[in-house]
Amino acid sequence: MLARIVGVFAFLFFALSLAGLVLESFTPKEQRPALRDTYRLLFPMPALALEFTERGRGLADVITNADDSGVRRKLQTGLVADSLFIALYLLLYVGIALVLARRGGAWAVAAALAASCAVGAAASDGAENLALARLVERHAARAPTGAQAAYAETRTNASEAPDIKTPGLLKWVLSFATLALLSLTFWGRGSTLAWAAFGLCAFIALLGFVGLLVLRGSNDELRPVQVAFTLMLFMLPLVGYVLTFRWWLFAPAEGPR
Repeated sequence: MLARIVGVFAFLFFALSLAGLVLESFTPKEQRPALRDTYRLLFPMPALALEFTERGRGLADVITNADDSGVRRKLQTGLVADSLFIALYLLLYVGIALVLARRGGAWAVAAALAASCAVGAAASDGAENLALARLVERHAARAPTGAQAAYAETRTNASEAPDIKTPGLLKWVLSFATLALLSLTFWGRGSTLAWAAFGLCAFIALLGFVGLLVLRGSNDELRPVQVAFTLMLFMLPLVGYVLTFRWWLFAPAEGPR
């Protein structure tokens, strides 16, 4: 029963994520945050670039149209929506950890570690969003009158600017660690689909860590982390299917095969 509940929740999470992407596509082009050309991304993802903003940089150092009030409102709305996203992935990760814990022994220890990492990732994500909100508010409060003024005004001293990168980096480290641990939920279940779920989760975690290492050398190279994040979305239906329709593989006692 637990596996099926978590599986259905994974499908729900996937559906809500797709709905969010569809709604995002209806945002007028002039209200969409535009990134500076220095960022290397496979497709526009301003939120990801902002997460790795160095302390001391202003909003206009990342978003070229940050002076537009509509763009700033869009950023603030995105932070509110992200709060729901944080709650959903925390519940999903803890749910999968509970399924893993039912194997007992060392598996239960791994499950406890995964749940702890998930809570840490969610807390870091929340701290990052608060810092991003302060960055947007600081830019709005300065209310520059021209593009050149905006660029000058939003460059602040490191001691004054909110620290976004530290909680952002910690969030990703803990998220990928959580995924690596939770991949063990699907290990050795005697099903091709379960092995596929294990492989995909492990691959995403590995790619994510590689992407974070790449970012140490170049703060603008966001493509590996972006791909890992995108694959997390497509991981949801696979995990949901395995847990929902192969639930007996995760039962603590022997069931039908």
